Amino acid sequence: MAPASTRTCISLFVAGVLTLTLAACASQPTFVAADYAKCQELGFQSGSRDYAICLTEVQKRRSTLAAAPEPIVE
Repeated sequence: MAPASTRTCISLFVAGVLTLTLAACASQPTFVAADYAKCQELGFQSGSRDYAICLTEVQKRRSTLAAAPEPIVE
């Protein structure tokens, strides 16, 4: 049987992974709502072709920023 400190570390790791996974799932509607709000703020009319293009660009920009690697800080 593993020592208590090892079990605690494993438990904390699993809890952290689950928390991050659930946070990612829960925040997706928030991102989508922010994308719609951004295009409306820019003056695009909901349902128009330009509005759809705006949504695509905003989502692409957000995805690109999310995929960017973290800067190395020494």
